[in-house]
Amino acid sequence: MSAGINSKTNESQDAKEPNADSIAMLFANLAKSDSIKRLFTFTLTAAKELSTSKQALDQLMDCFVRGAEKKWNSNADYDYLAYLFADLSKVSHPL
Repeated sequence: MSAGINSKTNESQDAKEPNADSIAMLFANLAKSDSIKRLFTFTLTAAKELSTSKQALDQLMDCFVRGAEKKWNSNADYDYLAYLFADLSKVSHPL
C-alpha cells in the first residue's frame, strides 16, 4: 500500500492532474481500511509550491485547504478529502 499512497499522493498534488478528485475519492474509500493508519507516518517530498511538510497527511491537508474552489487545480476541489480526514479522526494512532 505504501507505493500506492506515494504514487497517488504525488499525483493528487499535481496542479494539472485531471483525476485529482477521483484520487481524493480513492483516499476517502481507503480510509475504511485499517492499513490507512500508515498515512500518519508516511513521508515524501512535496510540491514546493503546495507544502513545506514531508508528512503525506500534511500535504493532503494542504491540497484540501489550498484546493478549495479549484484554486490549486482547476480540475479539482478536493472535497472528498474531508471524508478521509473524518474517518482518520476516528482512528487511534500514536503521537
